[in-house]
Amino acid sequence: MNSIAFWAALLSGSRNGMDPRVSATSLRSCYADGLSINSTTGEIFGTPTGTGVSPGIVVRVTDDIDQTDDLPSFTITVRNSLIRLVDQRSHIGAATFTLDDVECGQEHASRVIAVAATGAGVSHEVSGMVIASATGLGVATTNDRSAAIYFAATPTGETADIDVTVSNINIFVQFEVFSLYGVDATVFDSDTLVDASGLNDSFNASVSADDDGIVLAGFCSNNNSASVTWTNLDEISDVDTAGFANERHSTAGLMDSAAGTLSVTVETSAATGGSLVVVSFAGL
Repeated sequence: MNSIAFWAALLSGSRNGMDPRVSATSLRSCYADGLSINSTTGEIFGTPTGTGVSPGIVVRVTDDIDQTDDLPSFTITVRNSLIRLVDQRSHIGAATFTLDDVECGQEHASRVIAVAATGAGVSHEVSGMVIASATGLGVATTNDRSAAIYFAATPTGETADIDVTVSNINIFVQFEVFSLYGVDATVFDSDTLVDASGLNDSFNASVSADDDGIVLAGFCSNNNSASVTWTNLDEISDVDTAGFANERHSTAGLMDSAAGTLSVTVETSAATGGSLVVVSFAGL
């Protein structure tokens, strides 16, 4: 298990947030070993000693005459690796442009900002990105339509500018921005697929996954009415660009992956052309 553990949060029932007569808080029940509570502020902190789901955590508040009350129970899920969708953007127009003030999520020493970029239309590729002044590493399709994932280690900063280069003008490109935690900022393995026939409803790519790693994928079809279903990955976003382009953009991911070959399939509810990119990241 790495240092990612648990994001401490100030509970709504803490002394600073509610009745000033509350004199102390305590954990009445907590099954996540390694966590403690600040009895004055109600802040839960620490590094859990193992992964898993810890349900039924209850915080008890005590007032200045020793009366007690229990706040509603909640659950903490501890993972070695984590994916968070933190921003969504789109662009059509110039071939080089900047996405300004993109949200980056919680700062952390292991944070990697990853950007999935997908588009259809005139033959093109998303050929490069600079993320918070760092040249993004990545994987991209190189013909017909785009499916790309670029990323850079970005431990600090609440927002960042992202400079993008596309090989053609007036291409509608959808961007999904993720903060990844607990993985190395290099490509462990990758695969891409482009099918321009417009006649298929199933698209497949395979990658080698690492223990406690992350697998992230992006897909674009040129049929916005065709819904998308992922196999072996959990869908994260689904964007119907009706009104801008006849396209459907979808992303999916897997946290705490197991070592081995992972086959990723995208099925669409109607025949379409499509582009698919899958990238795996090694766990720390």
